[in-house]
Amino acid sequence: MDAITSYIDHMFRSLPQTHEVRRAKSELLEMSEDRYHELRTDGISENEAVGRVITQFGNLEELADGLGIRTEFDGVGDPAVAISAAEAEGYLRTSGRAATLIGSGVLIILAGLAVQILEGGSALGIGLLLVFVAAGVATFITAGMLMGQFSRLEDRVLHLDGATLARFEQQRESEQPRFMAHIVGGVVIIILGAGASAMGYIAETSTALETASSALGPLVIGVGVFLLIRG
Repeated sequence: MDAITSYIDHMFRSLPQTHEVRRAKSELLEMSEDRYHELRTDGISENEAVGRVITQFGNLEELADGLGIRTEFDGVGDPAVAISAAEAEGYLRTSGRAATLIGSGVLIILAGLAVQILEGGSALGIGLLLVFVAAGVATFITAGMLMGQFSRLEDRVLHLDGATLARFEQQRESEQPRFMAHIVGGVVIIILGAGASAMGYIAETSTALETASSALGPLVIGVGVFLLIRG
């Protein structure tokens, strides 16, 4: 039922939140829930039941008259954009690659800062830092170009068929532990990196070990940020 509720929320997101729209949404949720429980009682699997319900009740344009919200529906400026399962899969793969590039760009720039610290602020260190920054910015630009192919979907209401939506909902739930591991791991690593930097800077003497500790900090922080962005 969570997938159905999410889908209906998505359907009504672009409509003005009038009393009639809220009533229609409540009625559609109730009808969908009743139909879902009927299918489950008949022995239909959960995913198939979700898919059938969304297929039956998932076209708001066809339901607008029966729900009494034709005026509100016709007043929406941008209609929903229907995307195929293949296009949705492509978006997920591309956004994953873009996230990897952005995280890598941050890591590269912070690695350049680590090199600059090791070089003690010399001209060579500053030059290397600029090279690393340029490489990092290049990855940001590449990520933006990758995502540019999906610009038509930005700020639009998207429509997926019921089976595909149910599959993505299930995928999101199954990947939740990995997501949490990335977030927790990234935060812990960033804290450790900040601690390493602080130890190097507050030391009373400047030894090679303390310099290395100061330089290691940005690099470790970069790894943590990479995990957060990639997650």
